[in-house]
Amino acid sequence: MGRASVLRAYGGRGGVEYSAPRGGPGSPPWLEDTGLVGMGGLGLGGMRAEGLTGGAMARRLSVLQIGACAILGAYLPFFPVWLAHKGLSPSSIGALLALTFIARTLAGPALSFLADERGDRRPMLVMAAFAFMAVGAVMGAAEGFLALAFVGLSMAAFLAVTLPVTESLSVWNAVLHKFDYARVRIWGSLAFIATNIAAGAWVAREGPQVLPLAIVAGGALLLLAVRLLPEAAGRIRPQAAHPGEAVEGEGGSVAPPPPRLSWRDARALLRAPVYLLFLAGACAIQASHAIYYNFSALGWSGRGISEGVIGLLWGLGVAGEVVLFLFAGRLVERLGPAGLLVLGGLGAVIRWTVMASAPPVPLLVLCQLAHGLSFGAAHIGAMHFLARAAPARLAATAQGLYSSLAMGLLVGVMTLIGGGLFESVGP
Repeated sequence: MGRASVLRAYGGRGGVEYSAPRGGPGSPPWLEDTGLVGMGGLGLGGMRAEGLTGGAMARRLSVLQIGACAILGAYLPFFPVWLAHKGLSPSSIGALLALTFIARTLAGPALSFLADERGDRRPMLVMAAFAFMAVGAVMGAAEGFLALAFVGLSMAAFLAVTLPVTESLSVWNAVLHKFDYARVRIWGSLAFIATNIAAGAWVAREGPQVLPLAIVAGGALLLLAVRLLPEAAGRIRPQAAHPGEAVEGEGGSVAPPPPRLSWRDARALLRAPVYLLFLAGACAIQASHAIYYNFSALGWSGRGISEGVIGLLWGLGVAGEVVLFLFAGRLVERLGPAGLLVLGGLGAVIRWTVMASAPPVPLLVLCQLAHGLSFGAAHIGAMHFLARAAPARLAATAQGLYSSLAMGLLVGVMTLIGGGLFESVGP
């Protein structure tokens, strides 16, 4: 009977863990398929980015978070405004945005798997950066629904891989180099806020036609951020201490190189009960934000709340998220990933219950600060769960599946439901 291996799927005090002899009758088949059994938990071997301390790696990944979230901060709020500037009707804009949700759902897992298959995830981010710059360079000339749909689908597809790969590299390197992932992720949130403000001021002064320039600039920033990363930061190889090296296996034998990834490996994730349970819970929490993201401003405006106050309320939501990230390291130690997901779910239930009663502005302020729980705690819990439970070789794929469901398919469905409810019931 081989050495016992442990999968810490949740971690934290009182966390749940699965123990079984390697290859024994108690080993879940999906662990064998994905290579978790016998890797010693995370199984990161001893991979290091030579010449970089943990702090230096954290700073470079912080720049990557800034690059990934900055382009999202310019694109997400103002793309519908740009489409209206191009002459699309509200119904056509709605149809095009629905297509982008489909694109994210399909492209996210597929492109993330291709990034894993290559081993070094950086080339996929480089390709995404060049795609953003190319789309930004030509989108100003796009006219008509089909051309505009091509722009939207291209942006959605490459955003769907940029964010999961960025997150997977951040959280796995945080575990490896022993720095706080949330202190890296916080720079993404701050970049999103800053880009919202800067792009909003630019659009207000020059008009929506400046959005393509903002996207080109965002792509260039992302490219610069990727170029700052060493090769080892882009590789998550549990079998090797350094790229191209083998490590000793059990009994002093040399472990063979990992087999080439196949779609069978990716499908094995979807046969894993613990991963499916995680997807159900974490995606439901994030999808519950869909109506807030898409209709809160309309609802508050319909109640007579000014645009200035609405902007402040949205800013407070991100501020609550940032505060949570500042203390996330301690929360992960005390609660573990599962505890943070539960905390996020409870925060979401309380937040949406209170907001459904059309509370006054002072109470709305508290509800918005609770975004730190409903989104922030759930997001940190999800990232640490994936770092502890997903196979290293499928790090980006696991992130891509989660992101495509949580922020793609389910948000799209909830947006359609929310639109019907908003029209029939009102704010």
